[in-house]
Amino acid sequence: MFYWAVPAYIPEDVVSSLEDLAKPEVAERMTTLTVQGTTPGAGLTMRSEKLIESYGLAAVGWHQEMGDLQAIIDTVNQRMNAGDWFATPLWQPQYLNDVYELRPLADPLGAFPEPDRASLLAYRQSWENLPEETRRVVSRINYPLAAVNEMDRAVNLDGKDPLQAAREWMERNPETVNAWFA
Repeated sequence: MFYWAVPAYIPEDVVSSLEDLAKPEVAERMTTLTVQGTTPGAGLTMRSEKLIESYGLAAVGWHQEMGDLQAIIDTVNQRMNAGDWFATPLWQPQYLNDVYELRPLADPLGAFPEPDRASLLAYRQSWENLPEETRRVVSRINYPLAAVNEMDRAVNLDGKDPLQAAREWMERNPETVNAWFA
């Protein structure tokens, strides 16, 4: 899921939509009109370039700087710690959503696509070779983006192995896990 977000400390009645960023009074209040992007070929970067034009943001000075994942993380960390007014391209799952209170902005023009859906894929023969109970349980596994954000944070900030992060999440969420086996 792609979107632009602002810190939750920016009043929602002032900035709640990408359209609001084009208002001169909002642009003047922002600490920066530069959004930190990722690599030039990334989907988030390409869509952000288009939305800057679609929403008329370039006319008031908004632009995107190319970088990488670490540049976005560093920028969000620095700007949040400074209490800056800024906008950032963001996505889920991404642990920054779990670390900071960032509010996704409404996208009335539909610059970003609907969220992706992840599905387990297996060769038909491999799937059919699994016991019926295993297929039933695997078919029921479902968890929200917030859970993936939480596991992403455990891996990237807490230095945990992905399997350990997943197991610990499962231990903290027995009601969700038990539903897979019901």
